[in-house]
Amino acid sequence: MSMEKTCIFCNSSEFKVVFREIKADIVRCKKCGHIFSTWNQPQDYDAYFGNTVEDINQETIFWFSDAHRLMYNQFCQRFIKKSSGRLLDFGCGLGYFLKEMSNFPQWDSWGCEISPVAVNFAKKRLGLNKIVCSKIQNLGFAKESFDIITLWDVIEYIPDPWPILYCLYNLLKPKGMLFLHTPNIHIQLPIARLTKMLFGLRKDFHYLEATDHIHHYSADTITKLLKQVEFERIVFHHFVPIQGVAGSKSKTLIFLKNLWYYSSVLLFYSSLKKINLDNLFVAAYKSA
Repeated sequence: MSMEKTCIFCNSSEFKVVFREIKADIVRCKKCGHIFSTWNQPQDYDAYFGNTVEDINQETIFWFSDAHRLMYNQFCQRFIKKSSGRLLDFGCGLGYFLKEMSNFPQWDSWGCEISPVAVNFAKKRLGLNKIVCSKIQNLGFAKESFDIITLWDVIEYIPDPWPILYCLYNLLKPKGMLFLHTPNIHIQLPIARLTKMLFGLRKDFHYLEATDHIHHYSADTITKLLKQVEFERIVFHHFVPIQGVAGSKSKTLIFLKNLWYYSSVLLFYSSLKKINLDNLFVAAYKSA
């Protein structure tokens, strides 16, 4: 199958469809195996949260606040609590991770978000002031000025990740850490196929978020991406998953999701870290 889009890793234009959604196909590169959406997303898409703060409904607030809270807390307990420094949350969305960071005043925490609506929400509803509404090239921060940069559920939305990752690399201090969270296609694709088989193709199902999630990474491809930006050391961590399933608060579905999480962690370590079917929590370190 030949298409106009090319693979970000090998520039091949030969793909195979692996999943069909209503508005776009999900394809696998025949040359290197990278999986991505055929949806044409602008590089600087800023309308995810709608046109006004009133467009942000309670389901969205739940997803980015309550559903993420335990994950954010575990991250802070591991990397933030016993240290200090300067942190940038890139693509900070509604600001709930920065709200968690406000519990650690020894950290100078900043956010960057391209959506004016999300920035307005974070400032007015959460009282957060250190958020820059800007494209990355216009941030104005000095080189090597951050100890940690986080990307929570961001990298999968970016059609061309290279220029952004290089900019973030330059903003990190020597030995600084870039930390990102993104879904793992090795588990997301089988779940999407099973869901489609059981329920059919429906507009109200999320499947693989074909019109939002442009790239679908595995442990191998996210490692490849970060190493090509010259990060020196890549480490995979494990934190509890988002406590919601495609927007649902179903206790049964959340229980099954957590059961999968604990099983995947057990598999990861019992396989000597060779099999990773958990969400991808990745720490990438800049050289000294």
